[in-house]
Amino acid sequence: MRWLSWKTGRAFYASLSTNKSLEVSWQWERNRGVDLSWRFRTRGDHAGLTARLSLWTFSFEFNITDNRHFNYEEGRFYLHGEELSDGS
Repeated sequence: MRWLSWKTGRAFYASLSTNKSLEVSWQWERNRGVDLSWRFRTRGDHAGLTARLSLWTFSFEFNITDNRHFNYEEGRFYLHGEELSDGS
């Protein structure tokens, strides 16, 4: 678990399991409107739930993601250390 801070925002990161993590962040931006977006993926790099809410100059983002990368050729996540191998 760790906190990050910068001039215009803050973030909290936590590992939920070996492959899953939680990230919550908020920051002040130059937005001047209202925006709500979300994405949920079960396949692909860093699959999971992402939700973002922006209200004028403030934005809030929530992520629960899989830390693994996806092997598109085989339709599965890479095993630990597999994606770094040279294939030989």
